[in-house]
Amino acid sequence: MSAIERDMMSSDPNVYLKTLTDLLNGWVMSKNSVPTNVDVFVKEKMIRRLPTPPPGKQLAIDAKAMRVVLADR
Repeated sequence: MSAIERDMMSSDPNVYLKTLTDLLNGWVMSKNSVPTNVDVFVKEKMIRRLPTPPPGKQLAIDAKAMRVVLADR
């Protein structure tokens, strides 16, 4: 299992949010654009699946801060 896969399975949101933010930054550097949502990481086979956010939250991209965050549903 790769470090990224292990991070995606973590129950600690700080762990997977950091990894997803790293993926976001890599995406921006290679594609010169900001994706509209984190689903592109799965579609582009960067990760197998997204982590399950805590109840009432969803994964979102904060384009101003250039990071992946937990947002209210």
